[in-house]
Amino acid sequence: MPARQPLDVETLEATLTSLTLPIGLTLDRVTIHGHGIHLDSDPFEFTLKKPGKLEVTVSTTSIASFLNTKAPSKIKDFEVAIDDGRLLVMANAKLVVTIKVVAECAFEIVGKSQLFVRLKSVGKLGSAVQKLVQRQLDDINPVLDVKDLPIEATLESIELKHGHITIRGDIKGLNSD
Repeated sequence: MPARQPLDVETLEATLTSLTLPIGLTLDRVTIHGHGIHLDSDPFEFTLKKPGKLEVTVSTTSIASFLNTKAPSKIKDFEVAIDDGRLLVMANAKLVVTIKVVAECAFEIVGKSQLFVRLKSVGKLGSAVQKLVQRQLDDINPVLDVKDLPIEATLESIELKHGHITIRGDIKGLNSD
């Protein structure tokens, strides 16, 4: 049988749906677009002549589901909403009594490779609630690390609207790890 020859492809468009990361967060959709692709079959890999585009979409429902499975027993019943470009995370927290906590959070891209959730405020509920929420965030950050994706990518921007968080970036090829 003759050796397989590499292939050149003009355009690549691929969409992965419901991709669950090792930390348990499900990405609703990962879409990649690229032009000038070089494919090798043994081992399978592809490279791009110039960076392609990456778009990752995560719904507020997926984030709430993730938080409900990862939270300590003192925090439960998570709901997540986007309001005027802000991420609001609501949950019931049991301190001495059960209280409704609303945390305003922001996203930060670190080193073009990781996405962190940062606590902005918990309103006027005090330092005990703030520490409880911050510990939870420390346990789940980073919520996205490109090394967990099957592609070599960088993260460039993030947008919050219509119940979804959209992260955009560039791709170079398959993740070789």
